[in-house]
Amino acid sequence: MALVRVYCGLASADPADRPASAGSTLTSAVVDDAGRLLLVCEIGDDAAGYAQLVALLVERSAGPSGAAIAADSDDHTVISLLSAAGRPLAIADDDSVDDFAERFADDDSIEEMQSPPAERRAVGLARALQAGALSAVTLPAPRDLAGYKQVLAAHAALASGRHSAAVALREVLRELYPAALRAYPDPAEPVSLAVLDALPEPGMLGGTVARGREVSVAADATRPTWPPTVWPARTRSTRR
Repeated sequence: MALVRVYCGLASADPADRPASAGSTLTSAVVDDAGRLLLVCEIGDDAAGYAQLVALLVERSAGPSGAAIAADSDDHTVISLLSAAGRPLAIADDDSVDDFAERFADDDSIEEMQSPPAERRAVGLARALQAGALSAVTLPAPRDLAGYKQVLAAHAALASGRHSAAVALREVLRELYPAALRAYPDPAEPVSLAVLDALPEPGMLGGTVARGREVSVAADATRPTWPPTVWPARTRSTRR
C-alpha cells in the first residue's frame, strides 16, 4: 500500500442518536490528498480509542507528520491526548462543521449521502482540511497531560515500528506463504503470529490434524495467561 498524506475528521454523535448503554464515541473519517474517502470507523473517546486512531493514521499516512486532524470540539479525551502528543489539529465550531458536511459531501455517492450525521460531519471535516478550508496547527498541551508527552511519543514510535514490521512480514508471506495472507488480513495480530509460530511450514497447513492444531493454537493465544488458579503459590501469597 502506497503511503500518502491523509486528513482525518473526528465528530461526536448527537447524544439523542446514541443508545443509553453506549459509551462516549467519536466517528473518524480519513481521506487522501485527493479527497477520496479511505475509511470510516468509530472509536471510543478514551485512551484505547486514541491508540486505535494512531494505529489507523500510521497505517494510512506517510509517518507521524503525514496526517492532519480536525475535530468538532476540543472537549474530547482523544483530542486532549492528540494535543499532548503534539499532533497538528484544527477545531471547528458547530455551524462550520455542519457547513463542511454539506459543502464537501459527495453527491454522487448514495452510501455517503445516506450515512449518519456524525459520519457526514467527520467526512466534511477531513475534506475541509484537504481543501484548505481548515488549517491544522500544534495546539498547547493540556496542563494535566503535559507530563505524558514522552509516553505518547514512545507510543507513536511503537505504532510506527509495529506497522513497519507488519509490512515486512506481509512481503515475506507474499513470497513464501500466501495462504497465510488469505487467512489473516493482519498477520501481525497476536493470534496470527501464534499460529505462524506454531505452524512455520506451509505444508503443515494441510490435513485435519493441522487444522485442529491451528484451532488449538488460536484458542491458547486468546486465553488469559494469568488466571489466579495457575499462579505460583509464592505469587499468590504476595498479592493483597
